[in-house]
Formats: sequence, C-alpha cells, structure tokens
Amino acid sequence: PVIRSRVPIDSTRRVVVRQAQDLESIYYTIKQVLDDPETRGTILVPLGVLLLIYPATIGASVLDIPGAAVLGGLSGLLGLYSLFHGLGLEETVDNAAARLRQGLYAGRLTIVTYAVAVTLILIGVVEGAQQLETVRQNTPQLPAVRGVAVFVYTSVRWFAVAGVTTSLGRVTDEYLTESFRWRYVNAPFYVLAIGIVLHGLSGYFLPVAGTVTPVSNTRLAVTLVAGTLLGVLSTLTFAVAESRYGVSPEPQ
Repeated sequence: PVIRSRVPIDSTRRVVVRQAQDLESIYYTIKQVLDDPETRGTILVPLGVLLLIYPATIGASVLDIPGAAVLGGLSGLLGLYSLFHGLGLEETVDNAAARLRQGLYAGRLTIVTYAVAVTLILIGVVEGAQQLETVRQNTPQLPAVRGVAVFVYTSVRWFAVAGVTTSLGRVTDEYLTESFRWRYVNAPFYVLAIGIVLHGLSGYFLPVAGTVTPVSNTRLAVTLVAGTLLGVLSTLTFAVAESRYGVSPEPQ
C-alpha cells in the first residue's frame, strides 16, 4: 500500500492480523438462527421441554437430596427460559405489561373487575374441589362424569359472577371511551344464560350422596328454557335499542 504523511517516514512495518474465520462464522450462524422466529421455535422449544423433564420428576417424587433439588430448580428455570424465548413470548409479555400500565393510568375499570374475577374463580375452584372431596368420601366409586358434574354444579355460580363482573367492567369502559355499542350489553346476560344452563345440566348428573341430590327432569327443562329465553330476549332487546336509539348513547 502507498503510505503518505506530512511527517518524514523513517521506516514501515507490516502487521498481519489473522481472524479465526471458523469460530466467527459459527458465532454469526448461531446468532442468526436464534434471531429467526421459525428456527428458534424449532430448536429452543424441544430443548426447553427436555430440560423441564427432570424438574417434573423432582416435583413428582419427594427427594431429600438438596443437590438434586437445586439441580432440578436450575434446569427448570433454564427450560422455562428456553421455552419463553423459543415461543417468542417477549413481545406478548411486553404488550400485556404496557396495556396494564395504560389501564392503571387511564382509569380503566377492567383492571379492577379482572382482579375481582380472578378471586371469584379461585373461590369457585376451591369450593368445587372441597365439595367433590366430600362426595368422594361418601361415594368411593364415583364415576368421572358425575365427579365433573359435582365440581361444575358447585363452582359454576362463582364462574358466572366472575364473567358478569368482567363484562360489566368492559361495558363501562367502552361507554366512558365513547365506543359503546348496545350489543355489548348482551355479554353479562349471555354469561348468566350459560351459567343457568350449565348449573341445570350438571345438576342432572349429580350422584345421590349425602345432601347432594340430582336435579329432576322438570327442573332441568326449566333451566334450559330459562337460559335460552334469557339469551334470545337479551339479543332482541338490545338489537331494537340499537336500531331505535342509534349505535351508541350520548354520554351525559
């Protein structure tokens, strides 16, 4: 090469730097593979599943070996990270956190109703599990269908209240943001209709055990008709309201 300088040059010395091309190419290849959503899902997801096998074994069998427990916990965390990165859930979690922050600062009622709904669902699950355990003590040979019926019959009311709570919060937020539609009010009535139908249907399959008695055919028919009529009347009512009073009411 031609070297030019305003200062007199006494001598020159050439230094040759050689790079490890194989290592560099492997590094950039791995980096490109991990950045590609398709290939990272193919590689990291099975790796995460394999790493979660051992923690699942640790959790299934109670061991008194601290080293094994620590190893299982570490491999479990590594497996969850691999699954998290392989499924590309980073953007989903970031968007959920952004919506949560926006809801808190924007005065969204759904934040409160969702928290209440989760609490009600947990109460329903606990109460259903307790009732199912009580029935199993009285009926050791309880079929699976009747066990599911006991759980649903006991907990469906809590689930229905949770659904009504979240739907009312959503309707209120839509009204406050001036994007309300009359058809949105159908949601709580639909939830009640589904809850009535599930309550009657699960009660029909209840076993005869202690204080638990199955629902009669007449009561089952009444609940099915009531749920259907509630859904139909709700749809017709708010469809008429939307056609008569416009798409959305004017906020006061």
